[in-house]
Amino acid sequence: MSKKSGDPNGEPLSGSAIVNVVVYPWGDDDAVVNVRSCCVRHIELLPDLLECLLRKTFKLTFGAFTIGNDGDINVEHNIVGSTLDKDELAASVRAVSFTAYRYDNEIVRRWDGMTALQEAIEL
Repeated sequence: MSKKSGDPNGEPLSGSAIVNVVVYPWGDDDAVVNVRSCCVRHIELLPDLLECLLRKTFKLTFGAFTIGNDGDINVEHNIVGSTLDKDELAASVRAVSFTAYRYDNEIVRRWDGMTALQEAIEL
């Protein structure tokens, strides 16, 4: 069996990815846990870039590339809170971190913009 991109098995948290975990209410007695990393900021969303992100998303084991309201490219994964355990959360965080780290510099190199870490350093 081939290993898909973003496979969290054995992938460390490292590199330029900054990961946030946010819990949102879902119905009366549940929650959705959103694991998100801003991958690239200040980028023009060109058609070939968007096509590339869709094709890469298809290959991911966990999560997807998303576009934020501010036009940033994110990597996100949502999990139902009531069934979440620590191993599942850890796998999600590793997968999101690894995917953002793996692709942020490639995206910046091909389409400009800046990684989230680059922007944080410049602040």
